[in-house]
Amino acid sequence: MSGDELDRRDLTPWLDCRHAHALMSQRLDEPLGTIPAWRLRWHLALCESCRRVREQLGLLGRATRNLGP
Repeated sequence: MSGDELDRRDLTPWLDCRHAHALMSQRLDEPLGTIPAWRLRWHLALCESCRRVREQLGLLGRATRNLGP
């Protein structure tokens, strides 16, 4: 399922941490659809552990960009 397609799983706002990590990783490669982005934002607002994972992904991304070719 991609983009803004709806199915029954999209009707609940809560993600488990594993799914949140997968969406954070996917977001590095491509924009998320509206609903997955909203669900991830909701999860991050409530989950301190996943906010730390997001910060770590950001640090790794910046570090690899600074390495250059």
